[in-house]
Amino acid sequence: MSEDLTQKLPASDSDKLTLIVTEVQRLNIKQDAMQERLDRVAERLQGLNQKVEGLDHRVEERLQGLNQKVEVRSQGGGATARSQSKSGRARSQSGGATLRHQADMGKTS
Repeated sequence: MSEDLTQKLPASDSDKLTLIVTEVQRLNIKQDAMQERLDRVAERLQGLNQKVEGLDHRVEERLQGLNQKVEVRSQGGGATARSQSKSGRARSQSGGATLRHQADMGKTS
């Protein structure tokens, strides 16, 4: 674009005006095409934004549900966890007694 384009213009004013008007029309067509493409991109971005907002809403709902579950477990779940660990110990101790019993039975046979 560093060359002097005025030297390529026709000699007559009428031809110059015709060239200028033609170039302006060509630029208007290009600008309209670019505007249409930008409008389509904007529509796609709006669609994507709606999807993201929907997903964000779902994530927020799930996060609230998880937070509620954590809070319920932290308030009442401590006793449940302790009772489960005690029952697990009782099962393992009774399992040990069963194994000892089976070993004793093997000695006598």
